[in-house]
Amino acid sequence: MKFTCTAALTGLASLFCTQMATADDIDVGILLPFSGVYAALGNEIEAGFTLGLETFGSDLDVEIVLHREDTEVTPATGLTRARRLILQDDVDVMVGIVSSGVLGAIRDIVHGAEVPLIVANAGNDEATGADCSPYITRVSFSNSQVNRPMGTWMADQGIGTVYTLAPDYAAGRQMIDAFTEAYTAAGGTVVGSDFTPFQQTQDFGPYIAQAQASGADALYVFYAGGEAISFVNQYDSFGAAEGLPLYGSGFLTSQLYVNAEGESADGIVTALHYVPTIDSPENAAFVEAFQAANDRLPSEFAVQGYDAARALIEALSTGANDREFHRCCPASGQLHRTARVAVDRSDHQQPDPADLCLRDRDRHRWHDPDGAGRTASRGRSCQWLRDAFGRLELIPTGRPVPRRGRPIPFCQTRRFP
Repeated sequence: MKFTCTAALTGLASLFCTQMATADDIDVGILLPFSGVYAALGNEIEAGFTLGLETFGSDLDVEIVLHREDTEVTPATGLTRARRLILQDDVDVMVGIVSSGVLGAIRDIVHGAEVPLIVANAGNDEATGADCSPYITRVSFSNSQVNRPMGTWMADQGIGTVYTLAPDYAAGRQMIDAFTEAYTAAGGTVVGSDFTPFQQTQDFGPYIAQAQASGADALYVFYAGGEAISFVNQYDSFGAAEGLPLYGSGFLTSQLYVNAEGESADGIVTALHYVPTIDSPENAAFVEAFQAANDRLPSEFAVQGYDAARALIEALSTGANDREFHRCCPASGQLHRTARVAVDRSDHQQPDPADLCLRDRDRHRWHDPDGAGRTASRGRSCQWLRDAFGRLELIPTGRPVPRRGRPIPFCQTRRFP
């Protein structure tokens, strides 16, 4: 396999190298944020995707041409760049998308143009729910998926009242809605909630003060990227941890930037679908390869890019070579394993569990406190990779296989002695 890159940001094409001679060309649009508050996430997904192409595509007799575009984390820009990839660059498939707002903005043009899209992050619930398209596949998570379990678990721990905070855009509202639904259903009470201006909030102090004044037993939040770093550090400097313990989705203390949060991240409890300490041979191989290539541990964003590359390579290996992927690829029924998942089922949304993670600032640890964190995962009716890329299913490796109605484990993050 050979892969090359055409980039809107020049100088970055050197990230990609030639592997071997080729027979056919596949044009792949990379649609990620390389600027703005989620720039680090875009770069991490791209690093995982590059590693995935190198790992799984070495024997593939095809040339992959990558067309790289920056969404700037804004729906309008994301739509403009998607149109460029589809109409001008005539790409066969697109990969990427970090922001749920961007995914919502480009959904109709992707569906109308019948261009397969592999979503490597954006958890917009509607993308694999009400607005499900046979051309959109997600290998990451849904916004509800990583927040609903925390609502049930926190109520089960006797945390009676919670105040919530999140950025004011699609992901923030969907994540808080999912948490609130599960938490209140389990007997908890949300005493207050606020949404901070997305990509505009630098001072979180007034919002933290309002949460403290609410009298809540705990604070539950969603923040990611640069906003997560700012929020965690300001929460700590505000001294809020003494009377208002912090919980959230695992993006708050991602492996990608937890070192930038330092000791401020100690004691925070979050839920997420991946940490680099997952105990499985597949993950061990992925972590070793990623560290060798990038000199750091991979985050959830890296493994999502890696899995997106695997999905693409598996589609190409079945004979898919243009936008007609969804018509030419029969169901394979094969079982494949990646760093966090085994692949053996048709569903457009990957059925990952959300796991509680105990966080110290240097590493994640898996933990399931006496089974208290177990919950059932909701399924999606929309098929995952059925027509576009063959019959595939994603199931977490090294952990119990999640099935509709069956319990799944948590991972938890906090400081260890």
